[in-house]
Amino acid sequence: MWKRIWHDPVWSKVIAAAVIATSTWLGNLVFHWWSWSGLLRNLAELFQTAWEFVFSKSPVPHWLIGLGVLLIVLAAAILIVASAAAHQAKSTRFAQISLPPWHSYTTDMFYDVRWRWRYDIAGQVTDLNCFCPRCDCQLFIQEPNRILFHGIPNREPTLFCCPRCGSIVRQTQERADQIELAVTAFIGRNVRNNLWGPENEEKRAAEG
Repeated sequence: MWKRIWHDPVWSKVIAAAVIATSTWLGNLVFHWWSWSGLLRNLAELFQTAWEFVFSKSPVPHWLIGLGVLLIVLAAAILIVASAAAHQAKSTRFAQISLPPWHSYTTDMFYDVRWRWRYDIAGQVTDLNCFCPRCDCQLFIQEPNRILFHGIPNREPTLFCCPRCGSIVRQTQERADQIELAVTAFIGRNVRNNLWGPENEEKRAAEG
């Protein structure tokens, strides 16, 4: 109701006139604002009161108390301004941060296997995982012991196995860590050569 009255063109003028009239009456009654003699008299009384307070005797000098209060007020004002400036700078900094468009490139096919990954704050590939291209279940890599008895190398392949399909999606003589390094290199190459977009998926598949 008060909001409606305040925005009403007639009532708002009435309220404003009442406030001005009341302020004028109180100022003239208490401080004699509207006469030069009253204004000068009040200023003189204010100055005299302040002078007596500053130089009156007490265990702690009043001027020292006043100086301490002034310093506290200044320190609080500086702290408030600095906090507001820091908050604004932080908001502006985070608002200006925008990820490069290739950060949306987080999946692709390599070695006939679906790979997914993320990027860290430096833009490096992280959380690289492989998935079945048929059922999209995450694969587990079965890597044999490369060295058998008496230093004889093991020729068994590394297997990419799907626990859902029960099939071997891929087998290779390369080690799992070598494959992951190669996939990371392929991802970097696609990003550098601007081949990461979905429109280039067929071209990436053809290059294999």
